[in-house]
Amino acid sequence: FFFQTRLSGIFYSKCSLKVTLILELKPSFVGHLCVNSISSSPVLRVLLSSPHHRPKPSSPSDEHSDTSMSSAHGHFPTQCGHTHLPSSPLAVPSPCLTTHLEHTALRHTASALAAARFPQFTLCVAARSRRVHTWQKFDGGFGVAKGVPGEEEAPAAGEAAAATVTQLDAKEVEAQLNAEASCVGICKYVTSKLRETMGGREFVAWAPESLRESRLKALAKLEMGQMPGASIVVVGNTGAGKSTLLNALIGEANLLPTNGMRACTASIIELRYDQSAEPAPLYSGEVEFISREEWEHELTNLIGDLTQQDGRAILNVSDPDAHNHESWCKLYAVYGDNYTHSTLAGGMRNGRREYLNMMADDLMKKLKNCRSITGKCGTIEHVADNDPGTFRRKLERYMDSSNDVASGQFWPLVKKVSVKSRKWSVLKSGAVFVDAPGVNDSNTTRDKVVKGYLKNADSIWIVSNINRAVNDKTAKDMLDHNFRRQLLMDGTYGSLVFIATQSDVLQRSEAITSLRLSPTATLEECAQKRCEFTESRIKKDYIDGLVEMGRASGDDVDRQDLEKRFELPVFCVSSFEYQILDGIRKVDGDAETWKNVEGTQIPALRKHVHRATLAQRARNVRRCTEQLLQFAQSIKAFTSLERDPDEKIHEKARQAFEKAFAPLPKKAQVQLEKFDKILADEFKSKILPQLDSGAETAALKCMEQAQKWSGKWSRKNIGAQPGLHWSTYKAHCRRNGQWKINMNEALAAPILTAVSTNWEKVFVRILSEQLGMLMLDVEKEFREMQDMLLPQLVSAGLDESRLTMIRGPIDQALKTRAEAAVDAAKEAVQNKQRELSRSIAPEIKNAMEPGYSEAFAEYGTGSHGRRVAILENHLEGASSQMFQAAVKPVKNALEPLRCELRDVVSTVAIASTLEDVKTNYSILWQKTTESAISARKRMQPNLVLAIGEAKTALRRLLLAQGASHQEAAAAVQDKDDESGDDEEIEMHDVTDEVQRKAKEALRENAVDLTAGDDADVGPTAEVTRTSPVTVKKEKE
Repeated sequence: FFFQTRLSGIFYSKCSLKVTLILELKPSFVGHLCVNSISSSPVLRVLLSSPHHRPKPSSPSDEHSDTSMSSAHGHFPTQCGHTHLPSSPLAVPSPCLTTHLEHTALRHTASALAAARFPQFTLCVAARSRRVHTWQKFDGGFGVAKGVPGEEEAPAAGEAAAATVTQLDAKEVEAQLNAEASCVGICKYVTSKLRETMGGREFVAWAPESLRESRLKALAKLEMGQMPGASIVVVGNTGAGKSTLLNALIGEANLLPTNGMRACTASIIELRYDQSAEPAPLYSGEVEFISREEWEHELTNLIGDLTQQDGRAILNVSDPDAHNHESWCKLYAVYGDNYTHSTLAGGMRNGRREYLNMMADDLMKKLKNCRSITGKCGTIEHVADNDPGTFRRKLERYMDSSNDVASGQFWPLVKKVSVKSRKWSVLKSGAVFVDAPGVNDSNTTRDKVVKGYLKNADSIWIVSNINRAVNDKTAKDMLDHNFRRQLLMDGTYGSLVFIATQSDVLQRSEAITSLRLSPTATLEECAQKRCEFTESRIKKDYIDGLVEMGRASGDDVDRQDLEKRFELPVFCVSSFEYQILDGIRKVDGDAETWKNVEGTQIPALRKHVHRATLAQRARNVRRCTEQLLQFAQSIKAFTSLERDPDEKIHEKARQAFEKAFAPLPKKAQVQLEKFDKILADEFKSKILPQLDSGAETAALKCMEQAQKWSGKWSRKNIGAQPGLHWSTYKAHCRRNGQWKINMNEALAAPILTAVSTNWEKVFVRILSEQLGMLMLDVEKEFREMQDMLLPQLVSAGLDESRLTMIRGPIDQALKTRAEAAVDAAKEAVQNKQRELSRSIAPEIKNAMEPGYSEAFAEYGTGSHGRRVAILENHLEGASSQMFQAAVKPVKNALEPLRCELRDVVSTVAIASTLEDVKTNYSILWQKTTESAISARKRMQPNLVLAIGEAKTALRRLLLAQGASHQEAAAAVQDKDDESGDDEEIEMHDVTDEVQRKAKEALRENAVDLTAGDDADVGPTAEVTRTSPVTVKKEKE
């Protein structure tokens, strides 16, 4: 965080991190703050500078003044990195010195600065954020001020009005991100301090080597990794307005090219926030190309789609509705005239030379040698610029922004485009937008990438034009039935978001009639009523889709239960008018329908993005911090307890513990086996029978499905059943059943339909409930063991308060580990079950491959009829065994899945807690040497410091996340902090020797800055000593 304060005082709190402090004084002051490092404890770096100008050295000697002073006053570095600071006066400091100050020295420094009567200075604690919070001193403490006069310019009235919602959203996001950054930084320091303490040479005697190693390994598992983000996959039909929507969300006019003509040309586009600071370009991107092998495989399929019955290549397809027009577009985009002019001279006819199209095999050889475009295969192209228009133009060749088919284009070879910018605040919380071209892409490599994104997506946005959403298309039909069923089985059906676009496009008279509104209703009122109707209609259709899937599986459907469990967020947005109202589009006139940005619902959608992402991040950071705090407390409890000198007490304590502890592992194992049996019964009763019945149904219906594909094709029914064009049918055989449609998934559909609702019930609902009950039972066993052990140890002669110190961290850690175990188990199972549920169609594909290959090999007159007969005969012959064989791997994998789940719970929650219990209680009877006791005493200051910092980090994190002061204090079990006064935190742990040296150093290095405001204080100015300053004795 950053904050500013008046010079009349300084905001102070305990801080043990190494943090850069920048103090900026009024323009007339150019000077140096020189205070020696007085302790090897965690320190603060202080930088003193002028915010408005940077004097140039007037002589060669002045150029080295910093260095000379550095050598005169100790080992002060002359520069301080500022790559993480904003582009402002903060980033351009005056000639300055940095130094290290202890906490009390910082207090003294602030007093000296205040005595100098400088009216204003800025104190910036440099972390990962660039926000500036302004603080002002007043009687009774510090509070947030509205601003420091002269520091910031007020925005123009129009700009302020347009940016109100966006700024509010940014402030909320920034507050939590700052709290997280601070917490993560402190936790990294605490982890480092604990590692240094437990593994340092000076403390090596504190425990046996085996115990030290086990505790260090446990600490390593608690290190915070990368903050989790949220993958948001955006899907929708051509013309739905996906690109315009994403442009509006990221605050751009037209950075992402829009194309309302051809969905076949879309590339996968990934948008994310860029953490890089200046001077890195504002926009940067990476274009990843498919490999040469992948393109050659794709080229074979494309030329096959463009081959006539006589084996010659088709060189022109002008009809956009033709079945092979998409394949022609790709070849022309990559090869241009090298493809379309591939003719050979033939004989003479009517006095003119005839030219014949090349044979397909010859064309293949020719095109493989044309590498002006395909030379990019297997590479990554980097694109960057500071101007959005220029950046867009650099990307256009990779994303096909033109509605006209052009040559010399790269988009058919593009696997993925990743774009990032530090300007896109909507993604700052960690969200990643993925603009997906849709499943069953003719580019098989890209299709795999899209399906991978969808499988791992945290949220899926369905985008549709608002008219289409409420008229001929509904929410239950917006996604393919197979895809919706897969979402349900994945447990991600509840992650759907529906976005109806173009809410500003309507006719007032039609809206008044259809919605039965008052004739005096304004255009905005009509638009609002249509949005409300659309939302209710889509939500109803959403539940209807679930009811339909449940009945198809043979379940008794409870609609009210479905409405409670599944809620579909619906946003009716106007991306275009939001861009106008927000000032993004400058030349498109005024908004006609909506009068403010809130009506466009883009700000509400932006907040939805932040809420979802921040909630996930908050949970992760809080848990990691809690686990680290509990670990530090357990180490402190172990090292704080001195061994009782009475050997008889030691032996009684050991015997009592072993007697109470002995049955605990077995009891925990019993609970785990109970959970495993319940899960096995659920698999047996709900999953296995449905797989078998689904396989039987699939065998009965497969021929009916195959005959639909071979039915009579008509141009009037393009894209509708029955029938595929003969060339399209052949193209599917060439691609093993997967192209425009996925034949293998269609054959597997009866199996998935039969098992889908029970699959979701077992792997999502029942699994979650049983995991929660298991952890409650395990916690109960541990509590009962310690409840029984405590009186026995007290009767053996041990002090009850000592036992409470041992037990406290164990109880706290068990609850946190239980939550972590549940999440880890869910994650492991969900990843595995998603793979299993997707394995049925590939098994069917493998069984059908001989039939596909034989059918594709047919050519010549009547080949289509023969091709159909071959494929249907193969299907009929294989159906009796193929579907049962397809479900067998899934059935066989359920038992290993249960074992993996059991191992995760045992490792994360049970085994680690058992180890902690044995370790913490062993101090009561361990043989402890004098060197061990001495080492443990020396460890206490570091452990107290680590625990204090972890508590502070956790408390502030919880406060930033909305907890009350009482709740935050209760979470860290710190009753002294319930008053909410977070500013006055006393320092702890300085020995008498450190205090004495600190006071002496302060007296020696006290600095007089009491010169007048206009005094000529420069790098070579004399520094006068002041009278000794009394330093308040630190609390031990």
